[in-house]
Amino acid sequence: GTSSKVGTSRMPGVPTTLSVSSTSPSPSAHALKDGFGEDQIGWWETATLYLLVHAALATAMSAADATRFGTAAFVLLLGALVFSGTLYAMALGGPRWLGAITPVGGLGLLLGWALIAAAAIRA
Repeated sequence: GTSSKVGTSRMPGVPTTLSVSSTSPSPSAHALKDGFGEDQIGWWETATLYLLVHAALATAMSAADATRFGTAAFVLLLGALVFSGTLYAMALGGPRWLGAITPVGGLGLLLGWALIAAAAIRA
């Protein structure tokens, strides 16, 4: 119904906001970057890129046709949050074993893309 379409289309707003704000040129962003090592900067940049791209895609799909693409959008967001979340956590000093969970988010991203393809083929 209408409520699920509205809910699904609003869902990507939070990850998109987080990814955009993590790249902003604010003093706090520069302070974080100055305290980061090379690995941490790489993790942060990768997390931000993947979260931004997939949240934007999920938003566009939900706005275009939440009935057809809603599941794919949800799976993409979940995958992006796990993938990016573990990288952000490690960049901020979390344990390195979180890197073992990052590929689970990557599998979610792959599944989301496969669901997009399947929905497009069915159309």
